[in-house]
Amino acid sequence: MSVPRRKVVYYLLELQGTESPDTFADLDRGLANHSKIDDHRSNTFYYADSVNGVNGMQAFQILFINSKYNHSPDYVNRLTLASRQSSKGLDEGEKEKTHAVLVFDGSRALLAVEARRNGTPISKAVLLIEDLLRSAYDVTHIFVDYTQLMSGDFWAKLSQLNRVMKLTVTTKVSIRNVGEPVGRVLSQSPNVNENIAIHINAKRGRSLRDIVRTIYRALGRSEVISIKADGKDDANNAVSILLDQVTDTMFMDVVLSADGTVDSSDFFPKLTRQANSRWSSLPAEGRGT
Repeated sequence: MSVPRRKVVYYLLELQGTESPDTFADLDRGLANHSKIDDHRSNTFYYADSVNGVNGMQAFQILFINSKYNHSPDYVNRLTLASRQSSKGLDEGEKEKTHAVLVFDGSRALLAVEARRNGTPISKAVLLIEDLLRSAYDVTHIFVDYTQLMSGDFWAKLSQLNRVMKLTVTTKVSIRNVGEPVGRVLSQSPNVNENIAIHINAKRGRSLRDIVRTIYRALGRSEVISIKADGKDDANNAVSILLDQVTDTMFMDVVLSADGTVDSSDFFPKLTRQANSRWSSLPAEGRGT
């Protein structure tokens, strides 16, 4: 069931790969030859339905579609409990919309995307953006790196520390990814938490503050759970900063159409204004530049 309030999550994107262009500007040119993604494990396919440029901005409004197939049970009426046979074929599914706005400057961009349980996840959205770019340039080695945007005050809090002597980064990387024999032993124990905590200590007299962003970007695909920074402020006082769920999200009110889906003509302008505002507010280090 659709609800008139949607969660929006922000991601930073960067073009990579030996054949990558230096800008996202031609993203819309790839729509004509764009290929869908068919995930046979979940019986769900994904594609970009529309990619429209925004007048006066370096931005695109993107409508992602996903649909779950191979499932066609009978319908049942909630009022009478009467059943009838479904007319949906096994190759068909409900058309689930996910709205996104990409604001870019050269090879870097911010993607504001609607977060829905039944929508297109960020991993599939990025794969679709890669395919659009490959189709636009008729090449294969274009890749898009992405990291979830940190909360707006992350860099401000970190900058209050004169030195960072210790970092503890907790990630969703599974202990199964730890090499032998430790990983095998840990994964067999029911008493061990699945998540990995990485402890990093600075050399004497050195600081780790400037590598926090690098570490976060490297682990971004695995979704950082928290970062704890232990250090000293300008007065040489010991300071510990714990940043749990360092993600930047917001909620937006939307208008629903008669069929219960989001009215894209209402949502896209709102999402575009918010994405542009968030992109403009980022400091240089927040944009990855």
